[in-house]
Amino acid sequence: MINKVALAVITEKNNQEELGICYIGALLQKHNYLVTLFSNNNVTIIKERLEKYQPDFVGFCVYDKTYIQTINLCKEMKKKFPKLVIVLGGRKASDSSEEILKECDVVDYVITGEGEYAMLNLINNLNSKTPINDLPNLTYRSNGAVIRNKNARTIENLDTLPHPMRTILAEEKLNTANILSSRGCTQNCSFCSSPVFWESGNCSKRWRGRDTMDVLNEIREIYEKYNIRYYKFLDCSFEDPDYKLERSMKMAKLLLDSGMDISYMVQFRPDIYKKALLKEGYMQTLVDSGLAAVFIGIEAGNDDDLALYNKGVTVNENYACLDYFSKYDILVKFGFISINPFSTVKRLRENVDFLYKTRMASRFYMIRNYQVIEKSSLFKKLKDDGLYYYNENKKIHDYVCKDKAIDKMSKFAIKYFNQYNGEKLYVLKYFIEIFDEKIAFIKSYYKRRNPSVYDMVESYNRMYLKVMNDLNEKSRDWFVQLLDLAETGWDEKLVERVVQKVFPYSYLDEIYTKMLIIHKELYKYLLDINVKDANYLLYV
Repeated sequence: MINKVALAVITEKNNQEELGICYIGALLQKHNYLVTLFSNNNVTIIKERLEKYQPDFVGFCVYDKTYIQTINLCKEMKKKFPKLVIVLGGRKASDSSEEILKECDVVDYVITGEGEYAMLNLINNLNSKTPINDLPNLTYRSNGAVIRNKNARTIENLDTLPHPMRTILAEEKLNTANILSSRGCTQNCSFCSSPVFWESGNCSKRWRGRDTMDVLNEIREIYEKYNIRYYKFLDCSFEDPDYKLERSMKMAKLLLDSGMDISYMVQFRPDIYKKALLKEGYMQTLVDSGLAAVFIGIEAGNDDDLALYNKGVTVNENYACLDYFSKYDILVKFGFISINPFSTVKRLRENVDFLYKTRMASRFYMIRNYQVIEKSSLFKKLKDDGLYYYNENKKIHDYVCKDKAIDKMSKFAIKYFNQYNGEKLYVLKYFIEIFDEKIAFIKSYYKRRNPSVYDMVESYNRMYLKVMNDLNEKSRDWFVQLLDLAETGWDEKLVERVVQKVFPYSYLDEIYTKMLIIHKELYKYLLDINVKDANYLLYV
């Protein structure tokens, strides 16, 4: 009999909420199951907590990058608890459910698509010994065969779901809560599986939005119970579903009038600036309501790649979008896929030039490569062009670049950066990828509450940006020289000599030290202002 349920995720980077398991857990609790959530980037911690809890049933949310770790953990759990029912879910599981059950005998079932009712129905049927062969969203074994059932129609009214469990906030001592005010996406980017995931013939709509008042009430619950001031909206694009921006404007006004003193981050598409220019006061209203940072799906700095990705924008429009946001006191970050199977030296030069001009080469976006997603339209092109292969070591879909020199160059660049001092690399990535978000949240909060604290935090931010600007110069030079070598003939020995001269690890040591000093001084300052904000900086 299943009563004790564990829902777990091994996160890719820092510890955070995984809203999928939070939503499933809330629905199971509503139906009187005992549910505990586990979320951590340390697999040993997850294992120890699961062994202590001793569940009857465990559901893992799986990412590509943590798939092998998750499967190994499943093996250990099954060995210790042979009767434990193990289920996988999430985007990776949805894309590869049949392959997973064929390869991994320790996994009993895979949930595909939206997981709330699929998980509830599976547990109910297992408890009542009712056949599972007709359950939608389920992949299972029967008489030696693996069978994938069709998905049910997606949940049309998201407001019927209970608010997600938030125990991870307290368990992991998090200072930022994740919010999902909608599901789905209206666009068709070729590298993404969302167009297929949300349009499989079983979707009520490709995009579904929650009632903004219900979203506000959820934020208020978190704000009052957990004293959380910082929020990330994980909607594919906050401005959906249309050009009028009415829903997001309504959400901002509700936050503005709520009396809650919060800061938040959202995701936008590059063409948001066109819509915002037509709606007077739109972006300023968002900023006044607490908008501290935005993440924009820029993806490329050349028109050929933008066309390949089916982005529907040009490089000039990407520049115009970033110029629009530069007028506001908010952090701008963006998605970028610099290297793909069809990259050329010319495209990569344009990419690094774009990153340099926008001061994003410091974030090493130029070595970010396309991650193959099986259900995406770009996946089909990979197979048609003979560039696809399945990477047995990593258990992921993979590819080789059409240009062999670029294939060698990209692998070298990624390996070189990732082989920098292990513990230092982890911390350096924190400074490059996350530290600025925390500063942005803190700045936004104190700008409204205590301008003198804002001014001091901004002074530390300027120190941080000075270091990042220096890194922007050096990393651009490093990558340009790699491109030169790829263009003239890739000689490994020459590459090593050039890299050691232009971008040695000793330089990264200098950046690491400078960042630590800024971090330490800002932490000491915030300790006298607010201990919680100071500790927020410590959380890597």
